[in-house]
Amino acid sequence: MPGPESQAAGLAMRVRREALRIAAQHHQLDQFHAVFEDALARRDLTSARVAFARFADALEAHFSLEEEFYFPALHGHRRDLTGELAQLTREHAALRGGVAQLTSELAGSDFAACELELAAWTAQLLSHERHEEALLEGSPPAGVAS
Repeated sequence: MPGPESQAAGLAMRVRREALRIAAQHHQLDQFHAVFEDALARRDLTSARVAFARFADALEAHFSLEEEFYFPALHGHRRDLTGELAQLTREHAALRGGVAQLTSELAGSDFAACELELAAWTAQLLSHERHEEALLEGSPPAGVAS
């Protein structure tokens, strides 16, 4: 049976792998977001709705992966991050609320209102992603080799 140091090293490796996966997902989400923004700029309501649905689905899958797998693994690796991980989960809830608001704006076909809502919401999303990525780049706790 592996000892505590071996288990800690294995968990650290898992966290690093997940960090790469999360960063790749952030990049993919950015691409979906750009397609949605482009459709809004072109005033193509059908394309905007399709692009936003794809983006919203990918975002929800990403949040679920983080909440169900990545955050618990990171918490197991870095107990000192309990408060920050709880904050990230609260930010997910707020961002989900923004998705609902954007869905409503799109249903109303008001491009200007949608663009304003999107700008504010996007700033929150980018801040959230930066916060996550800063945690991912953090050094391992004392006593754990990286």
